[in-house]
Amino acid sequence: MKITDLGGKYVSVKISNGEIFKGFVEFVETEADADDGVSSIDLKGTKQFPYNDVNLRDDEIVSFKIINKKDIQ
Repeated sequence: MKITDLGGKYVSVKISNGEIFKGFVEFVETEADADDGVSSIDLKGTKQFPYNDVNLRDDEIVSFKIINKKDIQ
């Protein structure tokens, strides 16, 4: 599975610095759509940024998994 398959799902994402973000994938940008050719996702409702979306690029994501909404907090 690629990050571009995660649209509309709740996920847990680990990035290269070890930080883990949990939230809802509100937007997916594919390689073809990205100016720099790197796909990315926008997560909504993370504990780090509860009122803003956070953008995570494919080249900084180490791993991800689909989770249940109740597992966000």
